[in-house]
Amino acid sequence: MEKVASSEPPDCPDCLSAGSVYGAWCQVCFAELVDQHVLPVRFADVIEELRAIAVMASDGGLADGHRVAAACRRAELLLERLRRQFMADVVFGERRPAPVG
Repeated sequence: MEKVASSEPPDCPDCLSAGSVYGAWCQVCFAELVDQHVLPVRFADVIEELRAIAVMASDGGLADGHRVAAACRRAELLLERLRRQFMADVVFGERRPAPVG
């Protein structure tokens, strides 16, 4: 039997949200995926998001509140993922594949 390609977006293997992966990103937890494998979050990813928030907030009052709030949610999700990674790697001793690149 021939497998038919689905036009539905795939589920996220990290947060398990149904149909949330578009391109290489989960639209719910912002996990980056390569070949359906979740790439680990780096501290640099969190710092980059926090810097973007700082730039928006320092726009002299011109920042769109919705954009700042969305960036804060992204930073929060990145920190939650980073915590889960830490717990899995250090506390529970689960081994993850080495980061690509």
